[in-house]
Amino acid sequence: MNFFKLSIQKKHKKGCKIKDLIPIWDHDILSLDEFHAESILKMRVIAKRTLKQFWERHSNFKDAKIWLQEWYAEAESSEWQSPEDIKKRYRSASFLADNRVVFNVCGHHYRLIVKINYEYEIIYIRFVGTHAEYDKIDAKTI
Repeated sequence: MNFFKLSIQKKHKKGCKIKDLIPIWDHDILSLDEFHAESILKMRVIAKRTLKQFWERHSNFKDAKIWLQEWYAEAESSEWQSPEDIKKRYRSASFLADNRVVFNVCGHHYRLIVKINYEYEIIYIRFVGTHAEYDKIDAKTI
């Protein structure tokens, strides 16, 4: 049962009204027709659990935990439409095929790899780890 009446289409956020994102039973309470979802919707990051597992596994890496938490909050509120948007903020980020981005965490001590679907504004966290862990994986396929 679809309680939220949200149709998933290409570019579904453009012109989508907030009312379309609110449960049907609350439509009479709220009158938000004049607002557009693009004013509140930002990037969706999947999954924070990967970040948490890293900082729980490496509890002595407090600097990484803080950086990753700040990155997560910033990524959620961002409106990245292209690699250029990311490069403006993260100059040391590297871009790979298939919309993968490698972020250097805490001055190149750790690595964060994400895959971004710019069209649907979704960031998939693919890997986070130390340099030693990063050297054991293939960043292009993980």
